[in-house]
Amino acid sequence: MKPFHRAYVILATLVTSVNCFAPGPNRKAVAAASLARKAPSPSKGRPADESSSFTTQTTRSYRTSALDRVFFENSDNMNGEGNQANIYKRESVIMRSFNNNYNNFNNNNDFNNFNNFNDDDPFFDVRNIPSFLGAQSLLILIAVVSAAILHTPKYGLGPGFKITSKAVMDGALAVVPMALLALILDKIEPYSRDLQDVSRATQRSILSILGGRFKPLIGLATAIMLGVVAGVGEEMLFRGVIQEQLTKSLGNEDLSLVLTSVIFGLGHAVTPLYAFIAGIASLFFGSLYIYAKHNLVVPMVCHGIYDVGALFWAHYNVTTLPEYEQRDLLNDRW
Repeated sequence: MKPFHRAYVILATLVTSVNCFAPGPNRKAVAAASLARKAPSPSKGRPADESSSFTTQTTRSYRTSALDRVFFENSDNMNGEGNQANIYKRESVIMRSFNNNYNNFNNNNDFNNFNNFNDDDPFFDVRNIPSFLGAQSLLILIAVVSAAILHTPKYGLGPGFKITSKAVMDGALAVVPMALLALILDKIEPYSRDLQDVSRATQRSILSILGGRFKPLIGLATAIMLGVVAGVGEEMLFRGVIQEQLTKSLGNEDLSLVLTSVIFGLGHAVTPLYAFIAGIASLFFGSLYIYAKHNLVVPMVCHGIYDVGALFWAHYNVTTLPEYEQRDLLNDRW
């Protein structure tokens, strides 16, 4: 295959795979916002409920996306607590609107299958787990198809692919320097707004998948499944296909390593620093691939184990946040 044909296929593969990395919407929060849009609007200046300390309430609305509009209920009192009240009224009005409308929609067949919001975790929708797993699994299919088109060895597993105890052990030991780097970044994070944005991006995705309450068994099982799928799919695509083909086309293993890492970083460009850190991780995984004589088992094991630990730790961290901060994480994506 001619070099420009290979470049075209690699570019098309990258564009397709980027969609798999983007975190999907939290359907429960979006559904609540949509139902809030349908709720009757309180009239301006109406008196507060008897159980409330607010003296006046006004309603305004704004569009959070092309499809959703959320009503915000501004509450003011004479005690100078209007701002705090506004936050909690904003959060409660969405949930209250859902509860007011739930019975009206209860006979709808499509709505019957939707998870009830009145549970212990309003952010958790179990259907998000297979959705994210399916999106990550697409990388394996993309890698196999691309490898078949480009005639990459072993359908993207690389020419040296071989499962041995040494390869598995090497991959597991390679997690240690990545874990140390993660610990260092965790210590620096309180002093860096950019690192905080990276953490929020990760927490936002985890909150969409596993909700805001700590679920040890479900969380660990989901982290293992996502870690395995990401470790296999991303390594097949980026190391087994892209890096392998760039090495074949350019004849320079070091240059292909750098270019693959740039592409990997761009595919994870949730924030600029997130893209940079992902690129550094790709350099590490790609170096492992070269060190292991193109045995993809080594970076697969390293990538998978690291992702399992990072995902489970992120799940635990996000569940320690107050509920209003968890809502703010989701609001950032709207």
